[in-house]
Amino acid sequence: MKNSEELRETATKIFIEGGNNADRIGGSSIVVFHQDEQGRVSRVMYDCGALFAPEGIDANSFVADVLKYLSVDDLSLKRAFPEGSSADINKLREIYKAHGIGTKKLDAMFVTHMHEDHIGGIINLLRAGVKFPKIYASEPTIGVIERLCQDAGIINIPEMQKINPYQTVKINDSMQVSAIPVSHSTVGAYAFYTKTAYNAEYMR
Repeated sequence: MKNSEELRETATKIFIEGGNNADRIGGSSIVVFHQDEQGRVSRVMYDCGALFAPEGIDANSFVADVLKYLSVDDLSLKRAFPEGSSADINKLREIYKAHGIGTKKLDAMFVTHMHEDHIGGIINLLRAGVKFPKIYASEPTIGVIERLCQDAGIINIPEMQKINPYQTVKINDSMQVSAIPVSHSTVGAYAFYTKTAYNAEYMR
């Protein structure tokens, strides 16, 4: 029998990184964290929207606090700033490092639908040279993300994979995500059902 301290470490947790509040409207972003009985950690992000910040709010408010889950590499920075000097890129890399970028690695990302408060942060961060994991979404949502990237001149586009209604994506033996079509004010909208387990037997 595990003691109480071990049980606190083995858990599924939900972190709401963006969303509605008094100063920062929008910016929907949720991360589900799971640690199984063997200590393996999984993290999946749902959405990364743009925040509709009021006038006078710092520019950091235009995306939710998600840098710690993402990453940056030389290729993505060079693609985002093809005219930038090595010194400029190194300075940006240091800024990201100071903000803890990449300290909590994501296994995958899922996008519910194509509204700006759910995908706008992806575009903003790609323009800044940030790297995303594989993104799963409906075909219409992927099409809009690709078009927005093209319009913004983004060439460090992440890998994106279409997920069909009721399809399940296996993250690993202790986490899986299923797409459920929902009625919304746009086509191709999904809710995502996340299933986690301490014992892989329960995932069968």
